Amino acid sequence: MQRVRFGLKLDGERGWRAINALGVSTVGPLGMLQLLETQLGLTRVAPSQAERIVQMRECLLAVQSGARFYERSFASDEMGTAATLLAWRDEWYEHGWDGVFPPSVSRRLSDMAEIEDRARHLVAPGIGQRVRDIDGMLATRTPQVQSIDLVDPLEAYPLAWRRVLARLPAMQADGPSSSAHASRGTLLREIQEQLGLMQRGQPTRPVPWRDDGSVRIFRAETQLAAAQWIASDLSCAPDADRLFVIEQAGGMVDAAMGAADQALLGASEPSAFRPALQLLPLVARL
Repeated sequence: MQRVRFGLKLDGERGWRAINALGVSTVGPLGMLQLLETQLGLTRVAPSQAERIVQMRECLLAVQSGARFYERSFASDEMGTAATLLAWRDEWYEHGWDGVFPPSVSRRLSDMAEIEDRARHLVAPGIGQRVRDIDGMLATRTPQVQSIDLVDPLEAYPLAWRRVLARLPAMQADGPSSSAHASRGTLLREIQEQLGLMQRGQPTRPVPWRDDGSVRIFRAETQLAAAQWIASDLSCAPDADRLFVIEQAGGMVDAAMGAADQALLGASEPSAFRPALQLLPLVARL
């Protein structure tokens, strides 16, 4: 049986420490899709988003009549228009659309309905459609999932996901335990308490700044300087327990860490060529 931690922004992220346990996964929507599709026998070859955009372009081209709402944009940028309308369609499916509009809709939605008549057969399914397939399969099959801890509030998940989660042993994940809190009386502890109130939807208050060493703020003139400072600071205290939150320029931080002979964080953009580039210096060092 599998235990899963599921969050809307956890695909490819490493926000939780690895633990020595089998059958425990931290996944985002794509990871959850793969897990459930595998266990329910719905595995398929998933084409790239670029292929899906090309397929959508063919649908738009086929239903042109000279009066479609998208045709002026399509004449100027075929791929961009196809990508935009495909994003609309994917988002609608994730939020519960069944691919059909009532007869009394606006002309724009009527055009989308005619596009959908072709797209449902020609365009590879997106996340929302795949979630709908899983929802239908859960009526007759049960995946080997022991529990699902929801990182985000249930209402934050699109409707299609909420329907699936209603059929599974899903519950809200616990917040940080008291053992993870800073010492009482420190600035960091006060910030943690106010963030906890905010997460529970309760009123909060401003936290006055005081320099007690529990929170440090540094500001660099450039991203490179910030990356080099992080690597240098870590070199001075290699055994310190730290959490890195890197919103951008992750590759630059990894380069600075490598230059300082520190372990890389893996925060740079994914690449199929990276394993070989990592293996070579490792072999040379060994």
